Amino acid sequence: MLELHWLPVAERIGYKLRLLFHKALIRHAPQYIADMITPVVDLPARSSLRASHRLDHIVPRTNRKICNRAFAVAAPRAWNQLPTDLKLQQLTTFRRHLKTFLFQRAFCSGDTVLSALEITAVTVTEEVVELIFATWSNITAD
Repeated sequence: MLELHWLPVAERIGYKLRLLFHKALIRHAPQYIADMITPVVDLPARSSLRASHRLDHIVPRTNRKICNRAFAVAAPRAWNQLPTDLKLQQLTTFRRHLKTFLFQRAFCSGDTVLSALEITAVTVTEEVVELIFATWSNITAD
């Protein structure tokens, strides 16, 4: 997975969740999704907090653990974990930088930090694609 620059499943879910959240912020998602999002800055009691300057959003409280999986809870929680400079990106650069951020978080320990150039230098060649299809055909043939 490291050589192909694929994210683990948990990070991939987080990627899709944050991407949908970003699209909702810039009005590229359905309105019902955008209605679930409340920026900290919109609440008068919290507008002067540091969270409002970091572009954080309100995470609704829940009584049950399963409710934490709902988009209205999980998406703001995941969004608030991102660095502020990443939240300010345009959609195309946000996708690329988000994947790099999640990739580093998933595969790099505290001692080892890969630069963005080292990570993006990993490319999928035609031979690797052929290997994937050959492996897939062997799995499906069994």
